[in-house]
Amino acid sequence: MSYAILRTAKLKSFGEIGGSLSHNYRTRPTPNANPIHTPDNHHSVSKPDLVMDGIKQRLPDKTRSNAVLCVEYLITASPEWDGWQNKAKEQDFFKRSLEWLEKRHGKENVVATSIHRDETTPHLIAYVVPIDSQRKLNARSFLGGRAALSKMQTDFHSKVKDLGLERGLEGSKAEHKTVKEFYAELQEPTPQNEKIDIKIQRLGYDEQPKSHFLDAKALHGERVMDAVYENVELQVNEIKNNFEIKLAEMQENFEKNLRIERQNAEAQRKAHEKAVDALQKNINNINDLKNEFKDFIEYKHLFPEKFEDIEFKLKSEIENYHHKQGLEEYQKKFFEEQRRLERAKEAREMPEPVKIDPKELEYQEYQRQQAELEQQAWLDAMKRERDEEARMEAYKKRKAEADREIEEMRKNSVNRDEPIPKPRPKNDFEP
Repeated sequence: MSYAILRTAKLKSFGEIGGSLSHNYRTRPTPNANPIHTPDNHHSVSKPDLVMDGIKQRLPDKTRSNAVLCVEYLITASPEWDGWQNKAKEQDFFKRSLEWLEKRHGKENVVATSIHRDETTPHLIAYVVPIDSQRKLNARSFLGGRAALSKMQTDFHSKVKDLGLERGLEGSKAEHKTVKEFYAELQEPTPQNEKIDIKIQRLGYDEQPKSHFLDAKALHGERVMDAVYENVELQVNEIKNNFEIKLAEMQENFEKNLRIERQNAEAQRKAHEKAVDALQKNINNINDLKNEFKDFIEYKHLFPEKFEDIEFKLKSEIENYHHKQGLEEYQKKFFEEQRRLERAKEAREMPEPVKIDPKELEYQEYQRQQAELEQQAWLDAMKRERDEEARMEAYKKRKAEADREIEEMRKNSVNRDEPIPKPRPKNDFEP
């Protein structure tokens, strides 16, 4: 299974941007890059100095000291993806990635892109100035928090999923890897299968046994053979010991990697279970709400009068709550305005005149007008509330009088042929 990979890095100074550009354009040694394939890399901007100038031109005149000046994107796919063996598919992947970046940030804010083909897996590097619709640096709106990063991953996957790429498990607790962390993993040494060089050294002339010239040829041959066997046995034992040491190391590395994979698999399993549990809880909540809504509709159908009374009471309570909230907010703003006016009065009474910006005076007048409008709105709300209370009291009084009249008519009624009095109206608005 192949996955779409998207990593980001926040560059907060021109020094960090320059360091990234030196790596991107191979102006400094890059251990994990193959110099033979470096000419195959592609840059939308020919020189790193031009990229730096482009970033500076896109920046606003004033920036915070800790502002993110540039976002470095790394976009690639799993090494086993079949698109790396298909040039047309690879080009389509990088084309879609660039389109996604330009739609997300605006074409003018994607200052430069590079495609590296001299590393283990081809990938795209993009330098983006994170400017929002208000022409302000706002990397938080694009990269702020787990929810924004998750949405970003989902949006990017939807752009390239038909190329045979999967998205990582949504809702997983796995930490987001930055570009720096991703490169660090690429540069980690990969265990290789080592060949054990088994070479038996010949017995040197000086190491051969010496025999008396009177010894028989067979006796001399036996002495030489014994010496050769002894020499070979020593060498074989040494090779065997080295092989056992390497085998133990390989076994230890295998067990270590196996433990890591098991831990990762267990973490993925737990994250998946949590996601399934959360989904099931949401389904249960929806079913409960459906049942409650069903009961609500049935109650309204069976008991319309009681429902109208309850509905009227609920609406009144909600309106009263909003009125109280508005009153508290108004009081807070009123006291703040009072304190501000007192401070302004104290400033005016100072011996030395205080220069006040005309814009500040305009803002004060605007604040005063807003306070008057808010006070008038509060007074209107209070008047509506009093009118509603009076209307409610009149309704209750009328209802009580109607109930008494009906009861008296029932008690005093003797003639069965008299018409039965009509039931009281439901509310003041019915005839």
